Amino acid sequence: VEGLFDNLPARKNFIKRPASEALAISKTFIEKALAFPQVNFSLYQDGREKFILPATNSLKERFIAAVIEETAPTKGRGQHVHQIQGQDEGFSLEIVLGSPNISRNDRRHQYIFTNGRRIQEYSFQQALEYGSQGWFPNASHLIGAVFLYIDGHLVDFNIHPAKREARFRDGLR
Repeated sequence: VEGLFDNLPARKNFIKRPASEALAISKTFIEKALAFPQVNFSLYQDGREKFILPATNSLKERFIAAVIEETAPTKGRGQHVHQIQGQDEGFSLEIVLGSPNISRNDRRHQYIFTNGRRIQEYSFQQALEYGSQGWFPNASHLIGAVFLYIDGHLVDFNIHPAKREARFRDGLR
């Protein structure tokens, strides 16, 4: 996308410094790429290739390429990433988690996706934190992503204007 807001002067007034805008674009790029590993993603900034994520067959491989290699590029970090899968009536779940060797001091690389859409879901974030309690030293936090695929009639994304939140029909149990 080039010059997306060139004809919208009102939007131009709210554009931040180039470095801030580039960071926001990179963050959005990663969020979109994580949810769709079967799609090739390329990010170019200022005419230069910044990020290439080739299509892959697994969420784990995409997570390693998009998040782990960026945050902890030491060779062999991918062996410290684990994938958990489960399903029940009306939903399936995949979780990709980094081991304590690749933890962070913040929660910046904790992602929750529902049907391919990144959402802010406090109960999932708490589940990640409680489930990893005691494993991560010095108040560090895990790096990971939850990918929930649920029947459309069991979730409502229309509770937030930007669709960043979701309401689940039966709540999260």
